[in-house]
Amino acid sequence: MRQNPSPLKWARQHKWLMAPLLSLALTACGEGAQRSWGGEDDVSLASEASLSSVRVRLMAANISSGNYQSYDPGHGIRIFQGTTPDVVMIQEFNYGDNSTSAIRQFVDTAFGPSFYYYREDGAQIPNGVISRWPILDSGKWEDPESPNREFAWARIDVPGSKDLWAVSVHLLTRDSPTRNTEAASLVQYIQANVPAGDYLAIAGDFNTDNFSEPCFSTFNQVVTTSGPHPADQNGVTGTNASRAKPYDQVLVDADLRAYQTITVIGGSSYPSGLVVDTRVYTPLSEIYPAEYGDSAASNMQHMAVIKDFLIPGDSSTDGGTDPVPDAGTGTDAGTGTDAGTGTDAGTGTDAGTGTDAGTGTDAGTGTDAGTGTAQIIINEVLANEPGSDPTGEFVELVNVSSEGVDLSGWTVTDGSGTRHTFASGTSLSAGAALAVFGGASGIPAGLTNAVAASTGALGFGNSGDTVSVKDAFGVTVDSVTYSSSLSGTDGVSMNLSPDAVAGGTFVLHTTLSSLTSSPGKRVDGSDFGSGGGTDGGTGGGTDGGTGGGSDGGTTPVEVITAESEYNDTASTANARVGQNVDVSGAISTSSDNDWFLFEVDSASTITVRLTMSSGADLDWYLYSASNTSSYLKRGYTTSNPEQGSYAAAAGTYYLRVVGYAGSTDSYTLNISGTGVRP
Repeated sequence: MRQNPSPLKWARQHKWLMAPLLSLALTACGEGAQRSWGGEDDVSLASEASLSSVRVRLMAANISSGNYQSYDPGHGIRIFQGTTPDVVMIQEFNYGDNSTSAIRQFVDTAFGPSFYYYREDGAQIPNGVISRWPILDSGKWEDPESPNREFAWARIDVPGSKDLWAVSVHLLTRDSPTRNTEAASLVQYIQANVPAGDYLAIAGDFNTDNFSEPCFSTFNQVVTTSGPHPADQNGVTGTNASRAKPYDQVLVDADLRAYQTITVIGGSSYPSGLVVDTRVYTPLSEIYPAEYGDSAASNMQHMAVIKDFLIPGDSSTDGGTDPVPDAGTGTDAGTGTDAGTGTDAGTGTDAGTGTDAGTGTDAGTGTDAGTGTAQIIINEVLANEPGSDPTGEFVELVNVSSEGVDLSGWTVTDGSGTRHTFASGTSLSAGAALAVFGGASGIPAGLTNAVAASTGALGFGNSGDTVSVKDAFGVTVDSVTYSSSLSGTDGVSMNLSPDAVAGGTFVLHTTLSSLTSSPGKRVDGSDFGSGGGTDGGTGGGTDGGTGGGSDGGTTPVEVITAESEYNDTASTANARVGQNVDVSGAISTSSDNDWFLFEVDSASTITVRLTMSSGADLDWYLYSASNTSSYLKRGYTTSNPEQGSYAAAAGTYYLRVVGYAGSTDSYTLNISGTGVRP
């Protein structure tokens, strides 16, 4: 039998015994409808704290695509970034050289520096668990049939009165009886070790041909295995590469199953959970930076599977997604967690919440450890050089984060292979740019933040190509695929719009300014601020810019009072929202997203208020210009108005309005704060 909870756990549970019952009673009376919100930066109402729920997104993920079953190529990383899971039961947990620092880098990149992880040791294709919340204990149970991996488990301190036991499995492909033997062994471990009062999730790669396999009946002793099952937007539940078989599952016990809720991503909703297939997902912008071809990568044999849950929170927290562990220890002392499964004390800020790129932070100093993630973007590409001198081709990289980045060993590639490898000691300061030219003779006179391609040429295609920048481990950091419409005119480059803003759209440079190109400089020819790039080899590489930091984007002058379409992406955001100026708008369809841009001139607390005309359920998300894929704060309750505050540094920000589960309504948006630009 599964163990009964300890007296301490029992007491902790009974503190919350009446919360779900009271919530149901209020709902029956037509009052108190609630949805979850995230961490300390999410909107919460003190009067509702005792009934608060916390959204927990669980994922099964065997989405490696590299040689030797690794995540090095970056396809799986982009899927993680775009779908923002809270707890991942991951398979084939290999990255780089599999050192502690390499695995930590993978977790930081895919999820954020405040996430925790456990990875089984001594396995060829290890299982593991990655969590937004502290891992209190972890380890592995022996898989009696598998020679190269075990059952990896972690006990997680999720918000509320119960812990979550997450078990990552990778059953053998051999045959159905073998998988049932593995299932029976795991069930015995669970019954002997997991308290009956805690939540349980078994997830991963089951390699099952159908739902009639006996292993599902065996697992049904400890988790529920009945449908309905997660599906993609077309209703297909298969999770192997051909989408014909249910290889991958997220199975939970009855007490957690009771809290399952609709999975909502952007304007899309999935009643039973989501099978993530980038080949069919639309609009793909909802899971940015995931790309269409990620699920089609040559070595990716599985689709990720997601289920969402609304679990009772804890009245002592504001929603529970603050990943800093109790007592601020940062790691779990002596609980058997593998080295590196925690983050240092104080790194509880979500990835992307650091100081906005280009606000004048000195090169290399960054912000407090763990409060931001370095982000290098491709901002400009000239594939069709002026005249016939290919040394004039270039690609411009911009650091839109708040931290200096070591580019040693990073590469620039196109469809034909590696074109440039950055020399050891090359770095790029926060808010700065660095251009790579086809040859030294192509670098314009006086341009110091530029280097020549290490291979002697770039050779970008004039009729179309894919240009990528990859880190020292070969993981794609940013990539642009273009057609001849952007490379068909001699001497005219393609540039992000808005300039130097992640998630923008590439357009011809001449549509943004009178210049045909601006290598190493802003689209209008002005210098990027905050120092520059330092080249570890020859050819200069130090930006002459001395400005105190630019805002990482354009600075529109006009203040708007009404939304105008098309504004469904950050790159087409309505600009700009002025201090305490009401802006009217409407979410007119279930897939509509309204993006707005505003400026904060000095650090201050800003307040976002979204008032719905007919009381429908609309939400808002706040982003920095340096990272429009990870929100800083959100208004995510059923309140009207939907209101919340955020301590903002100076910089450029985006605000996205979306309907929850397809809701539509007209609204009034107001952003106030002493530092918001009037």
